[in-house]
Amino acid sequence: MSLGFSYEFEQEWIPKLLAGVGFHFYQGTNYESIKTAEGNLHVTDSLITGYTVVQRVNSTRGDGVGFDLGGLAVLNDRWMAGLAVRQIGSRMSWDVDENELLTWEADSAGIIIDSLDDDNYLKRLYNSTDQSFPGGTIESTLPTIIELDARFEAEKRLSLMGTMLYRTETSAQGRSGVEGALAGELRPLNWLPVQAGLSLGGSPGWQVGAGTGLRFRHYELSLGASWSRGLFDEARGVSLGLSQQIRF
Repeated sequence: MSLGFSYEFEQEWIPKLLAGVGFHFYQGTNYESIKTAEGNLHVTDSLITGYTVVQRVNSTRGDGVGFDLGGLAVLNDRWMAGLAVRQIGSRMSWDVDENELLTWEADSAGIIIDSLDDDNYLKRLYNSTDQSFPGGTIESTLPTIIELDARFEAEKRLSLMGTMLYRTETSAQGRSGVEGALAGELRPLNWLPVQAGLSLGGSPGWQVGAGTGLRFRHYELSLGASWSRGLFDEARGVSLGLSQQIRF
C-alpha cells in the first residue's frame, strides 16, 4: 500500500514543476535466505578431513516501510521529464518460522581411508546435525533506486516513454547497475490504454512486456505481463502484475 503527496512550485521558467513524496507500507509473504554457508574438505590418499556449516532462515510473514522522493517538469505540450529516488530507507521485519542449522564435521584426526570398511569407525568420526529453531525476527532491506523518466506525446492518443534507472545494490529485485527501457501507449478509447515495451539490463538481460487496463478520472486499473529472455513458451521467466490507483 502506498500514499503520496505532491506540491506545485510557482515559477516563471518551466510551464509546470512539481515535487512529491510517497510512503510505502510493505506486506511480505515469503523470505528465504542462506545466512551462513562455509566449510572445507581436504582429501589425500589416506585421510579425509573437513567441516560444513549452513544456516537457512525461512519466514512467511513480514512488514516494513519506505519512501520515495521525486520531481516532475512539464516542459511543453508534448514533453515532460521526471527524476525520482525510490525505496529510500526501505526495510522489512520478518517473523522467523524456521531457523535451520546444518553441520557436518570430521574430527581433527580425520577419517583414515584404510578403515572406511569399519562402520563403527565411521559413526565415531562422521558427525552430522540438523537443528531447527522457530521464533525470532530478522531484517531485510530494499536497495535505493535512482530513476530518470521522459514522456513524449507523439499524437493525441499515442505516447512514447523512456526510463533509465540505477540500482545501488544487488537484491532479489535485480543486480546493481544501469537498466534502460522504452515503451509506448496507445489509447483507442480515452478510458482504454494499451501498452507495450522493451527493457535492457539488470538480471533478466532483456524483457518484453505488454499491458492494458481501465483509466478514469479518479480510478485506474492496470494489468500487465512481461517475459524475460524470450516470448511465451520460450521465456526463461514470466511476471504478472495488477495494480489499482485512486486519485482525489
